[in-house]
Amino acid sequence: MPIRNLIFIGMAIVVSLCCYSIAEKNRYASILSEAMQIVREESLVTRSERELFNAAMEGMLGSLDPNSGFISQSEYKSFDEDLNQEFVGVGMELERDEENKCIRVVSPIPGTPAYRAGLQVADVILEIDGNSTAGISRTDAVKLIRGPKGETVVFLVERKGREAPFNISVLRDAIPVPSIYGDTRNEDGSWNFVLSENERIGYIRLLQFGKRSTEELREALRSLNGKVDGFILDLRFNPGGLLDAAIDISDMFIGREVLIVQTKERDGNVVSRRYATSETDLDPRIPVVVIVNEFSASASEIVAACLQDHDRAVVVGEQTWGKGTVQDLITLEKDRSVMRLTTASYWRPSGQNIDRTVLQLDDPSQYGVKPSEGFEVELTEEQANSIGRARNQRDQEILKTGQQRLESGDNSWLETDLPLKRAVEYLQSMIDTRSVAVQ
Repeated sequence: MPIRNLIFIGMAIVVSLCCYSIAEKNRYASILSEAMQIVREESLVTRSERELFNAAMEGMLGSLDPNSGFISQSEYKSFDEDLNQEFVGVGMELERDEENKCIRVVSPIPGTPAYRAGLQVADVILEIDGNSTAGISRTDAVKLIRGPKGETVVFLVERKGREAPFNISVLRDAIPVPSIYGDTRNEDGSWNFVLSENERIGYIRLLQFGKRSTEELREALRSLNGKVDGFILDLRFNPGGLLDAAIDISDMFIGREVLIVQTKERDGNVVSRRYATSETDLDPRIPVVVIVNEFSASASEIVAACLQDHDRAVVVGEQTWGKGTVQDLITLEKDRSVMRLTTASYWRPSGQNIDRTVLQLDDPSQYGVKPSEGFEVELTEEQANSIGRARNQRDQEILKTGQQRLESGDNSWLETDLPLKRAVEYLQSMIDTRSVAVQ
């Protein structure tokens, strides 16, 4: 057979194999496309192609595990803002004014455009860029306020002591969203990271593990060195966030070369072991308490488990949620949507996995991070809700009044917050013991 014919046959075989491979890869994709087309043409309920696509993606990823999912184009912006800890707006806390059904300013955040423009606590916002706020929700008001960076938004404001409403123009800018709170605020609006009732005990609430959480916490911890004898890291209601942030924050409390966490793929092979690489940011002699509850999850559990396994902290509160898996964020559609895919499980330094779905445990009480022995604080649903309400009310009062401290001697909130009270009692006993030893 002529060599030319052999070459032609070889090329045909290669092309056929490529076509077969493509067909195999896209066989179900073509069926999905066909099904979507039929639904669009025949279904009694009308849905757009985008809505059907979103539903298909959510169904596919949702069938894998509780933590995989699809973040659509409409949700992506909010998701990205949460992780980046930044949004474009003016920077103020709002609430519904039930008296006149409009929007009221709780507090302009110090240092933001709203603060610099002169918006004040209790200002009633009647209009936003000419749009009446009568009867609208806080969420809808926020949508009207946010917009492109560098553009102006105009508020029609009613203020006590002024005869008539007046306009305030505010230039939109990037507003940083802090991930750490203290107990009270200083006069300049910054958080004070010690307890108002005991200034020898440091206190930080970490709300999420975002891109700036490491930097924020490190700065706060260094400000406490030499000023406190005990420290509380409050991780209640913290749903997690970035794995790297959890590792970096764990690193702040434990010495070099100490194992923080290891991750495994689906075949059980260890793909990474992450160790502490830097010096501690808090004096290692200072006793530490980590407070958790049933809503502390993922990155919160990595930190709590690491500090507990290495005896660096006592864990106080309730058994945590039990999420021991890692999700990769895979961007689609040119970074306009995201696929959140579970690709690995993480294991605490003791070698245990804490995930409630991966473990398939006969005893469900073994998932998550459990409080240290003798430090479990059981709460009724009403007690838990009361703690949340008291903390929120306290934060709002501090914002509204600008006070550095609440009324002297008012520790009723501490009596209500039983896990925090238990943490303070433990640290006080450790401080007292240390003082006796020093004498």
